[in-house]
Amino acid sequence: MTGRTRAASRRSRTTAALLPWSVPLALVGASATLGVEGCAPPPTAVQGQATDCASRAHDDPWTPPAGAESDPDWATLIDNALYPAELPDLTGCPAPATAATMSGLEAQATRQLDCVQDAWRPLLESAGLDAAEIPLHVYPGEHADTPCGTISCPAVYCAEDGGGIWLGEASLDSATWFALGIKGVVNHEYAHHLQSLIGVLDAQHRIGATSESVRRVELQATCLGYAMIAHDDRVADHLDLVESSDPLLGSLLADDVHGSRDSVAQWALTGLDARTLGDCNTWLAAAGAVS
Repeated sequence: MTGRTRAASRRSRTTAALLPWSVPLALVGASATLGVEGCAPPPTAVQGQATDCASRAHDDPWTPPAGAESDPDWATLIDNALYPAELPDLTGCPAPATAATMSGLEAQATRQLDCVQDAWRPLLESAGLDAAEIPLHVYPGEHADTPCGTISCPAVYCAEDGGGIWLGEASLDSATWFALGIKGVVNHEYAHHLQSLIGVLDAQHRIGATSESVRRVELQATCLGYAMIAHDDRVADHLDLVESSDPLLGSLLADDVHGSRDSVAQWALTGLDARTLGDCNTWLAAAGAVS
């Protein structure tokens, strides 16, 4: 594999979080699909042309290309073998809490990731997938080196070397004031790890990454992240926090990578009601639902 091919592969296998629990423009504005050089939309994404769902019909027709069912990559996306699997319950996770320091962020995020990985391990093992734990790294400042290249994002999942999650200092922007912020970002990034394990990230790269397919990846992770919130027994006593995310979702800055406000809100709320992985299948959704 040439260096250029390797770099392209790494770009396709690295995803940064939309922090749906936070509103600060510096944080939202930095959030996008990661290229090797930093947090910016891939070349196929058209910057500055994000469209609010209010201006597009949610029933816009969209179907996979002819013969998609017989194409292994499209089959992975639209009819994944793991989609029927029931979502696991998350038990023993840390209670929702804020963090004002990097050490506090690391402690809370590590405990949440440990709980998430414990919950998903039986399902992954029964499916014959790699259930090895992935590490979490926190870094001060604006940049960090990862197996996927230099990053400059608040939160990043990199699939190289078995996978890993990186949280930057900017993650504190939400962690300091919203008690579900840390759970939200850890869940979202682990959702990208699940997408990697079940082949979604590689399949999306092979079919040809476009701004729409990138949004389908991100909105699927948003849905799965909120599904984990709903299945977390420590959140049951804090439903007011979940309900308080509605106005936050409505105030999000729309972008062409993570989706419009309406699309993010739609898939977040879908996640709260999800019972299976397939309930978060964005690959058969109408175009207007992933705008």
